[in-house]
Amino acid sequence: MNLLSNQSLLGIVAVVDVALFSESRPVSATALAERHQLPPRYLEALLQEFVRRQILRGVRGPGGGYRLAQERQNITVGQIVRIAETLNASNGREIGASSPLLNEFVLPRIRNEIDAFLNGLDCVTVEDMCAAAVKLKSAKDLAA
Repeated sequence: MNLLSNQSLLGIVAVVDVALFSESRPVSATALAERHQLPPRYLEALLQEFVRRQILRGVRGPGGGYRLAQERQNITVGQIVRIAETLNASNGREIGASSPLLNEFVLPRIRNEIDAFLNGLDCVTVEDMCAAAVKLKSAKDLAA
């Protein structure tokens, strides 16, 4: 059972992918989409939001793409999830967002648990994710 939205999971994958593969050159949105079997334009809004929030840095021109805007150890999974969920909500994709029962009863009563979950994700850095990925598989295998 996933407790995170697809948007959040995709955000984590995108940032970790950029961290793993942008050392020699920026990672293009097309390369990201191909590696994760997504339509090429599917990631663009999410990547641009990460640039706006200074998680990623966009590199323009031939050979352009994305690099990390900060050191791996300074970016947490909690930050990525918060950004992805904010984008998700602002695009009107949140199911039941206008529900009075949700907004007046359910969310206020589970907000502390949601915050605790996100605070736990703040203890996991992109560096941690990259180290675990490299330990399990070679970078070449991850790119396939």
